[in-house]
Amino acid sequence: MLTAKLLMAQADGDDFLGELEDEDADGSSEAGRVEAGEEEVEAAPAETMGGATGFVFRRGFYTSSDLGAFLRFGGYTYDEQTLCLRCKARSTSDLAPFIGLSVGYDMTDWLGLQLSFGSGYVAGAAPIQGTGQAHIDGTYPLDHAITMVNVASVFSWYFWDRLALQAKLFGGIALLTPEPMQNTDATAFDGGAGLGLHYATLLTDVIIGLDTNFYAVYHPGASVFIPGLSIAPVIKYVF
Repeated sequence: MLTAKLLMAQADGDDFLGELEDEDADGSSEAGRVEAGEEEVEAAPAETMGGATGFVFRRGFYTSSDLGAFLRFGGYTYDEQTLCLRCKARSTSDLAPFIGLSVGYDMTDWLGLQLSFGSGYVAGAAPIQGTGQAHIDGTYPLDHAITMVNVASVFSWYFWDRLALQAKLFGGIALLTPEPMQNTDATAFDGGAGLGLHYATLLTDVIIGLDTNFYAVYHPGASVFIPGLSIAPVIKYVF
């Protein structure tokens, strides 16, 4: 009986060893398959992980805000030699704030329409030359504001990746506060052109940039022409 038990144990051991040999053979075969296909796995293209790959420009209704600086060319200031309050011509006014808000619609990748509201402040440059009479010169505003409501055509050219050169032509109505001289109203007309550099961020709704706009304001009641320039960072949000 002992001999029978030994024979049965030996048979079970032989079966266990056979199973191990089969598993080793299967593992060797699987390793061989992995090694054989390793080059194909490495050669396969990596999956897209997002980021700038496949970036899509957003187009449609948008709003943008400007907050920068404004100056006018020309104007008159205090003349120390003649003591005239508004007699000395100057090349530019002092640098003053500019604020703006725009809404628009991108019809294509390169063309859009825009309605803008902006206000530039003129510091230290009266629009009309003084006469030397203090009671008259005091009525001419040395510091004043120009508020503009304009319609613009906006042209964009994405010349490199997500970086765009933008140009605009605009025109509309301006209000001079206070009026350039007595017995006139505040209404004027303005037009101009702008140039900017815009960058489409990976937040596809947001575009940032820097705009420079040249303004030509004409007040018919006082026959006053006021050229001005604004420089402002821009944040644009596309809905």
